[in-house]
Amino acid sequence: MIKYIFISTLTLMVCVVCPVLAVAEETADVSGEWNITLQFSLGSATHTAVIEQDGELLSGTYKGQFLEGTLRGKINGNKIDFTGYLRNELKGIRFHFMGTVDGDTIKWRDDYDYDEMNVDWADYWRGKFTAKRPKK
Repeated sequence: MIKYIFISTLTLMVCVVCPVLAVAEETADVSGEWNITLQFSLGSATHTAVIEQDGELLSGTYKGQFLEGTLRGKINGNKIDFTGYLRNELKGIRFHFMGTVDGDTIKWRDDYDYDEMNVDWADYWRGKFTAKRPKK
């Protein structure tokens, strides 16, 4: 009888726990080219990111209007956090992005309060952004 109760309890635990583990959020695929529209209090800009993805790690190329540099970051489920680095002869500039992936769109995160902004241009400006994959 005790053996039967033990096996029944173990079976019940497996049936309850396994489906919960299977529901874990899948990491979004963000590899490829993205057109990024940045909106700051003093204006707007359009940049491009070409992202390479290895699991949760992101790398690639980040392009501003005149400069090009590297991109590094991470993704967890649909939450993305990456930085594009641009460098000229005088100084490096970084654009730090935190957003949520929804298919072919990445948008600033409503649930993250960083003075209500989710793109940070080094020490200069903060703003919001939307990134979209170009249509083929």
